Amino acid sequence: MGTPFLNKPTKPSRRGDLVAVVMGEVVHAEEEGETTRLFWTLGRVTHADDNGTVAAWRRFGQHFVDREVPARCGGVGVHRIDMRAVESDMAARLAKNAKANEFEDLDALNRHLLPFMKKVEGQRI
Repeated sequence: MGTPFLNKPTKPSRRGDLVAVVMGEVVHAEEEGETTRLFWTLGRVTHADDNGTVAAWRRFGQHFVDREVPARCGGVGVHRIDMRAVESDMAARLAKNAKANEFEDLDALNRHLLPFMKKVEGQRI
């Protein structure tokens, strides 16, 4: 079925598409001082400009809309993935673990999303 997100810069998106965004979090460690932990997270595009650049998105598990253009993200169109199933899965995961929408790398994110990909006619599995 193919890999949902490729390790490429921002791809064109539309409102409603699934988006994966790299986020950073400052971590304080007594011996090492401050470091930044990077992770991938999932959300839904709420606004894309005419060029398909994500201009606003809502992270699963958050109530606010982020209106900054992500520095690094990738999208999957709703025609390629079962968004209802992804949303349901993320709600269930986040109910059990507040950090369930944080994936250590793109490979982990892709592995998680593969079962939600729609079969495309003529595509070999």
